[in-house]
Amino acid sequence: MSALLRLFWRNYVSLNLAGPPANVLICAGRAGFVMARALQAGRLSLDYLLPIITAVWGNLHGGYAVAFMLAAAYLIGEIGNRLTRHADDPVLSWQQLGLLGGVMVVSLLTVALNPYGWQMWVYPLRTVGIDSLRDFIQEWRSPDFHATMTWPFAAMLVLTLVIMG
Repeated sequence: MSALLRLFWRNYVSLNLAGPPANVLICAGRAGFVMARALQAGRLSLDYLLPIITAVWGNLHGGYAVAFMLAAAYLIGEIGNRLTRHADDPVLSWQQLGLLGGVMVVSLLTVALNPYGWQMWVYPLRTVGIDSLRDFIQEWRSPDFHATMTWPFAAMLVLTLVIMG
């Protein structure tokens, strides 16, 4: 079933049914997941990689905030694993969690390495505050499941829920 889901995702992205911004988010989410697993297994150190990624992403697109949302969700989840003594999967040590928090702060600072400087930190907040953008940017609206172009997304969502049981 996992292979079926991967095949569906690959076709979904390659057919460009989600649109370029959503495809970037899908790829970033997958890359974040792979990096998180490698970090847990001790095969990756984010102390140099994450600041570089956020510096480049911050210069290319205002959606760099997604990197911090994913990293914060991961950090909060790992702290929860530590506090509940979760032992089924590899859990980061307190030292690794502190390092990840520090790397996130350094990464936030690297976002300012662009022509706009510190103003890039508030760019996502300013953009979300523009009413006309909220009304007309499809990725920011709720999915319209009456439109046929969103049916593959609905099918993927149902398949994901079925697979997760």
